[in-house]
Amino acid sequence: MTPKASGNALSSPHRPPQRFIPGGLAGDSLVAASLVDKFFYGLSVTRISKRFRNLGIELSEQNFANWHLRAGSELEPVAQAIRDFILTQPAINAYESRLQVLDEKGRSDTLDSWMLVICSATPGKPAAYFQYDVSRSSDVFKGIVGDYDGHLQTDGYIGYQTNKQKYRFTPALCAAHLRRKFIDAQKAGAYAEDSPGHITLDRIITTIGRIYGIDRTHRLRWLEEKSISEQEFVRIRREESLPLFEKLSAWVRGRYDLHRQDDFIMEGMNYYLNNEMLFRSYLDCANLNPDNSRAERVIRAFSTVRMNALFAGCPDGADTLAAMETIIQTANLWDLDLYGYVTYLLKEMTAIRSMAANSVDYSRFLPWNLPPGLREELSVHSISIKKKPE
Repeated sequence: MTPKASGNALSSPHRPPQRFIPGGLAGDSLVAASLVDKFFYGLSVTRISKRFRNLGIELSEQNFANWHLRAGSELEPVAQAIRDFILTQPAINAYESRLQVLDEKGRSDTLDSWMLVICSATPGKPAAYFQYDVSRSSDVFKGIVGDYDGHLQTDGYIGYQTNKQKYRFTPALCAAHLRRKFIDAQKAGAYAEDSPGHITLDRIITTIGRIYGIDRTHRLRWLEEKSISEQEFVRIRREESLPLFEKLSAWVRGRYDLHRQDDFIMEGMNYYLNNEMLFRSYLDCANLNPDNSRAERVIRAFSTVRMNALFAGCPDGADTLAAMETIIQTANLWDLDLYGYVTYLLKEMTAIRSMAANSVDYSRFLPWNLPPGLREELSVHSISIKKKPE
């Protein structure tokens, strides 16, 4: 059942309810379906148009493009409310991905633009915020995070580093990127089993794996088994992990001269030694894992949309993409019925359309702030079909 808009959204019994697209034949559910099809499932407007045509609804690609731009514009404050929430959390993850955008002023259509993302690292409070820009410079990232003073975990890109801006956050680096450099070296070098290169890389990769294992083991005790407190988790993880980091550092330094002529191994070693303490700083924050996989998973979901859409047709389209990815990917993290949730938002935006933006609390539309009954109604309820035992 499609949720009703609240408050001023209730219409007179003598008049049909207002639609998000005024005066049009398209109902809110149809518009919502097209938004989810494009911004979650990655269908192009051409395919969406054909899908509806197969259902007997003749709508042009331009219809859908116009609706999506309007939805992106009116739902932008909801996306901003998600960003504001993320920046209140004690730890966040950040990442970025390339995006091709046409008709950017003063730029060739072949140049890359960027989609940046920040994610809440708080257990049980997932959220993702996307922002499009022509650059991924530190100025752009500073504009997103402002004076955020929690922990922020990223890869080693220079735009996130504190010496580029007056950032207030505590930086942490991603161990997955570090491990990947040594795994890539292992593959590229094709070292014989007893060779110095094989021995060096095997010890490094094994040690990083043990660091991961400590986090997984005690995080399970903290969050799932509830057998230790958050403070105990931080203390135990630190006590068991720091000796392994010390061993890793001693091993890398001790083997450094041995591999000076090996570009594959030296790339990983230098990356580690240049950022040594930043790989450990996650230990001070319970919400952070050793790596940045939380943000990478969100970007991976966005990449499906980007791959199928190929490019944004204009900067306004890229802004719409960012707003809708923020809202839909966040709703997906909360396991909401995406069609139902977007329909609900469209109805609510219609209801408040005549109100001043500064008089509306957009945070009340976020998944975690929905009334319990509506939250339950919009939750995904699935049936698992399993083969019965004989």
